[in-house]
Amino acid sequence: SRLLGLNSLSIIANDIMPAITPYIVMNFMLSIVGGFYGAMGLAFLGLIPYSNINWGAIMGNAFYQEAAIFSPTGTIPVVILIVVQTIILMGFVYFANASVYVFDPKRRREVEIKLASKRRASR
Repeated sequence: SRLLGLNSLSIIANDIMPAITPYIVMNFMLSIVGGFYGAMGLAFLGLIPYSNINWGAIMGNAFYQEAAIFSPTGTIPVVILIVVQTIILMGFVYFANASVYVFDPKRRREVEIKLASKRRASR
């Protein structure tokens, strides 16, 4: 790009950013997931101020009051929270994986070619 006489801003915008943007988005989404688990873990252990809306605090109360261990009705909220948090966090991870096809022009072009060939085959 330098040999073609392009300026630094053009090189950054057209060559570097499309290549590194998926990694930046993936790192951001995984940071969100890590923060989510960290906050829940700290609330579960009781190391941050108590809040009724924190899932870690809810799971900690169920565990420390032995409702989740000895009572089948105590396990239901814990299982529901685990399933919901897994779905939400997997949504973040899938979004980050899909962002590769949005930001990377080479991958986007591959997907467009595949879709066009499927459309031609279905006609």
